[in-house]
Amino acid sequence: MRLNSKRVDQIQLEQLVLNDILIDSGVFHENTDYISGLIGLDILKSAEMLIDLHQMEMYSAIK
Repeated sequence: MRLNSKRVDQIQLEQLVLNDILIDSGVFHENTDYISGLIGLDILKSAEMLIDLHQMEMYSAIK
C-alpha cells in the first residue's frame, strides 16, 4: 500500500474538532467504492466515539 501524508485545516467528529492535523491516505485496493474512509483509533478514542457495526453508525459516547 502506498501512503501519502497531507495536512488538513480541520477534522470534526461530533464535538471534537482537530485543527491543522496531518493525515495519511492511501489506496487500499483497486475498488475505491468499497472503502469510504478510515479513521485512526487515536482520533476515535480522543473523541470517545462508539461504533455500531450492526447499524453502520458512529456516535459520541459523551451525552
